Amino acid sequence: MITVLGATGNVGSKLVHQLLARGQPIRAIARHSGGLHSLIAGKGEFRAGDISNTEFLTQALTGSEAAFVMIPPDYAAHSLLDHYRKMSKSIASAVRRAGVPKVVSLSSLGAEHPSGTGPIKGLHEHEQILNTLDADVLHLRATYFMENLLMNVPLIQSQAIMGSAIRGDMPIPMIATRDIAKTAADRLVVQDFKGKTVHYLLGQRDLTLREAARIVSRILAVEIPYVEFDVISARRGLIQMGLSPDAAEQFLEMADAFNQGLITGKGLRNPSNTTPTSFEEFAEIFKLALAGVGSAA
Repeated sequence: MITVLGATGNVGSKLVHQLLARGQPIRAIARHSGGLHSLIAGKGEFRAGDISNTEFLTQALTGSEAAFVMIPPDYAAHSLLDHYRKMSKSIASAVRRAGVPKVVSLSSLGAEHPSGTGPIKGLHEHEQILNTLDADVLHLRATYFMENLLMNVPLIQSQAIMGSAIRGDMPIPMIATRDIAKTAADRLVVQDFKGKTVHYLLGQRDLTLREAARIVSRILAVEIPYVEFDVISARRGLIQMGLSPDAAEQFLEMADAFNQGLITGKGLRNPSNTTPTSFEEFAEIFKLALAGVGSAA
């Protein structure tokens, strides 16, 4: 039995499909049962509940030979890092009590840094907490999700622009979440990792946000420039999107870390962490998103 936390999320849902397609017995875990019914479609088990509830999570993990763990986001949290810490401790305690021997953890490029990276600091601590387990733990340090750029859809609709506080001329690696899911599925099925290890996932190539905007422009057949927002405008926009003031500050710190070149993956790229999906291939989803069809990549 392989248990997947965050099973209805961007990575988790694709991982569930990958594992089911390979005939693996799975147990899917998410906050609410609604999306789990259609996701599993009678092909596996599911449990709905709060990951911070250690008793619930221990029961959900019991009997698992391997587990995929991640921290579900709560960007409305009064303290984002406190939320990360609470979830991490609950996950580690439940894994320990359930006796899960193999764990694949969703982390992030930049988690090697203890400070200065916004919410990624929470994943640095998450790795440290999981590393106290007796289990074999593999941390997938995935780079910037291509799906993050779908947050620009309202801006494209209202102002025909894309934008953020990240510099438009800074090359950064970007990855499609389906490629993260495939790697996670590969490692969960083979279970060839031992001890505490890290696997970076850097996407198909590095590109700037200006380049990404030009690709989206070609896909949509309309000019969509990339605009660098100042801190005040970016903070206001994040809070209007529903982030708490603390979460907004954490994301601004992360943007600054990108701008300073702290989160670039420079010197790390190799064939084992380069994944196949190009941004051109992924960007076709903008047509669907703008048509209100959904966001299945």
